[in-house]
Amino acid sequence: MTLLTRRALPAIHRPLTDSFSRLRDACDFWSFDTRVGARSFFDRWRRSALATNLAPIKKVAAMFLDHLTGLLSYAVHKVSNAVTEGFNSKIQMIKSAARGFRSFENYRIAILFHCGKLDLYPQ
Repeated sequence: MTLLTRRALPAIHRPLTDSFSRLRDACDFWSFDTRVGARSFFDRWRRSALATNLAPIKKVAAMFLDHLTGLLSYAVHKVSNAVTEGFNSKIQMIKSAARGFRSFENYRIAILFHCGKLDLYPQ
């Protein structure tokens, strides 16, 4: 068995190194502050990704293109819906744990209690 040199390894695993390189390069998208800069970077990256013969990378490029409006919006405003998704996840957990509520009011109270907006000592 021969030992592989550091230079020979990328040649053997070319698809893996190409895909890793393309995805690593895509991370540079988040460094842009303007819509124009982010769009031109994306167009260059997408051309590079589509030039490969790697179906998974082409699939990622198509997915990014489908969500490009939101991605460009994030580049300018740096705001995501992560907090909203977190609240939604917590509400779904409450709903699942309760296995149903007798009334909407009970459901509402449980959500307010677990999300910290229930006044325990109303006046």
